[in-house]
Amino acid sequence: MSSSSLLVTYNPNHKKKAEDEVTAILSDIGEQAQIEEIWEGVFLIYAKDSRRAVEKLREMQKKDPTLFNYTSRWIPVDIWISSDVNEMKEIMKKFNDQIDESESWKLDIGKRAYDMKNSELIKELTSVMTKPKVDMKNPDVIINIEIFKEKTAISLLRKNEILKVSRK
Repeated sequence: MSSSSLLVTYNPNHKKKAEDEVTAILSDIGEQAQIEEIWEGVFLIYAKDSRRAVEKLREMQKKDPTLFNYTSRWIPVDIWISSDVNEMKEIMKKFNDQIDESESWKLDIGKRAYDMKNSELIKELTSVMTKPKVDMKNPDVIINIEIFKEKTAISLLRKNEILKVSRK
């Protein structure tokens, strides 16, 4: 699945520095930075190929761990939908079909201005999953859901398709 947008999280106290970091880093890999702040601490970035961009960024981070000072997570987005639980469950069913029986998976959820309790939401969303191998520590596949009030970004990612910046 190709995606053309990325969510980038950052410390809201350093918005300008994070924006400059995103612009510089994307420029280094040949991407034009189209940055939109969609929530405090979260940029939406439009890219030609967000998965390829994250792959390049992971390589850069391996070579220079000090490269990322103001951003935390770089997450490709597969689809934007409403934050309706039933709509999310429909996407979960599609993702379930794309996970091989031998693969382990986990669900990651980030919520902003959304009322449903985490435990209820997880129970609802995982009720449609039939793949038996759940691995919360080292899954082959991550279903990432980021809820921003009425809009939700959902992705089905292999473990190397998300960048989590580790700081010493």
